[in-house]
Amino acid sequence: ACAMGAANAGMAANAENATTVLFNPAGMSQLSGTNISFGAAVLDIDAEAKSGSYSATDSLGQPYAGSNGGDIADPAVLPNIYITHEVSDSIDVGFGIHAPYGLAADYDNDFTGRYFADKTELTAISFTPAVSVNNGQGLSMGVALNIMYAEGRLSKYQDLRSLAVRQQLQALGAGSLGDLTPAQQAQVLGGANQLADSFDTYADVEGDDVAVTMRVGFQYDLSPATRIGLTAQTGTELELEGDMKISQFPVATGNPAAPYTTTTLQEDVTVPLAIPESITVGIRHQLNDTVTLLAG
Repeated sequence: ACAMGAANAGMAANAENATTVLFNPAGMSQLSGTNISFGAAVLDIDAEAKSGSYSATDSLGQPYAGSNGGDIADPAVLPNIYITHEVSDSIDVGFGIHAPYGLAADYDNDFTGRYFADKTELTAISFTPAVSVNNGQGLSMGVALNIMYAEGRLSKYQDLRSLAVRQQLQALGAGSLGDLTPAQQAQVLGGANQLADSFDTYADVEGDDVAVTMRVGFQYDLSPATRIGLTAQTGTELELEGDMKISQFPVATGNPAAPYTTTTLQEDVTVPLAIPESITVGIRHQLNDTVTLLAG
């Protein structure tokens, strides 16, 4: 919260509390004793599709009605906690837990875009041990590891109309709808719509992974009033490994009295998620007893 209050300016050089574990681990050398910083960000976002922008067509190009999806973002709470401890005059250690990345969206079940998206979720938690050393003459260096656990989910309703049309065309020995009479075309399209409306076929992809990035930071006091800082973080790529399930998938039985039953299809999947590298430079200047200038 203190960084947000300063618009994140100069955070690589401004070590005011234990959150420096996140922004620049070298800043732990500016703290004495044992320090704890904790808090939470509360997100309450009102987000929905714009009125008039949610007309949609199915896989056969037919328009269908539905809602704008409602308010897609539920309230969320993102906690964080950091602790630092001065081991000696030249060594400090620290640890932090926070949520570096995340998103969530959930549309109403009758959303006109339900064949594109229903639920989208990404949760990431970072555990950050850190250590810093200083030479007692204004120069400090810190290293931190970000051990990130992430899990994600992508789901949508599955539009089976084109599949049903292909199956019926194959049964009739036709290559396309154009090979059929108008009456046959209406029968095929009606059967496809009936099949799609009878089953809420649902595709759900979930996966998780653990990855590690490293952060290295430096701080140097140019004078008693001015400090500069630099921190660099490596990038990585999470491989969210899990499975994809398609539930309520209709299967023909060959029985006219009950032509379809349902099954669940499942397959292993991997979803890559890139975490970017970053470099941050900051400067802190104590202009007087009441004013501090920060830049980054």
